[in-house]
Amino acid sequence: MLKAEYANRNYVITENGNNGDHYQTSVNSVTADLENLRQLNADNPNQQQKLGGLELVIAEKSTVMAKITNFRQGKNMAEVKSIRPRGAFLTEDILRRLEEKKDEERRLLSE
Repeated sequence: MLKAEYANRNYVITENGNNGDHYQTSVNSVTADLENLRQLNADNPNQQQKLGGLELVIAEKSTVMAKITNFRQGKNMAEVKSIRPRGAFLTEDILRRLEEKKDEERRLLSE
């Protein structure tokens, strides 16, 4: 997700089409990674529930990044600036959830 965010940010700054391509590739990668995680944790209902919450936050983050791109294409930098704090909050939430997931996995492996 961070790669998608960086590519999105670079696109907003530079309007370089390659960054838009990198953004889409990164979003596709996140989707594949989430599906892989779902399969790896199929035997753990608690992890499945947490993964569902993570997917919702990631979906919202993707929506925010798409809005930022659309606002940028329309040269509406005021809208870009207004929505960026929500994007930053979502990034922190995603990172926190991933860290919690890692901590639980470590705990389960040590049992």
